[in-house]
Amino acid sequence: MPMPLPAEGIPRGIEVGRYASERAALDAVAYLAEHDYPTENLSIVGEGVLVVHDSQGRPGLGRAFISGASSGVWLGLLTGLILGMINPNLPLSTILTLSIIVLALMVGIVRTATYALGKSRSGGVVYARRIVAQTYVLVAKSHSQQAIALLARRAGRAPEPAAPTRPVRALEDANGQPKYGRRSGDSRPGTTEERVSE
Repeated sequence: MPMPLPAEGIPRGIEVGRYASERAALDAVAYLAEHDYPTENLSIVGEGVLVVHDSQGRPGLGRAFISGASSGVWLGLLTGLILGMINPNLPLSTILTLSIIVLALMVGIVRTATYALGKSRSGGVVYARRIVAQTYVLVAKSHSQQAIALLARRAGRAPEPAAPTRPVRALEDANGQPKYGRRSGDSRPGTTEERVSE
């Protein structure tokens, strides 16, 4: 049975937990699932989302050549096998050896030259991109009191009652409008787009 796709947009519901890491929020969902809570009612919403680019440093000409040569080895192996099938009169080992050496050198030199020419434009710095959030909010669309009670029991404290109609406070303002962006198809007066342009 296929799983239903989540509805688009910011999830609405009652905040039942706030966590400093995604792993802690996932552990809370796992705990609720172990205690027969209907987890299809939950959403984990990241707040304060950041895109982080970590510098991996400059790879250098040597690393560029090695990267190109390793690609050339595979290309040479494939080319050698094809040439060996086309010309069965020559020994396969000779064809494979020559094609691997020639293509490894050629691709290595081309990759090194490409890196050296493009280095002045990009600075040659390699980045790793990751997306993180400052906090993770666990939102329940229904059965929120049950989730609050279970999570309080997990933390070893008395459950705090939640207002039955309280929206996720970090995602909506006092008028019920989203703080970030706008809802798709929302053309009512006072939407975020109109408030920004005022």
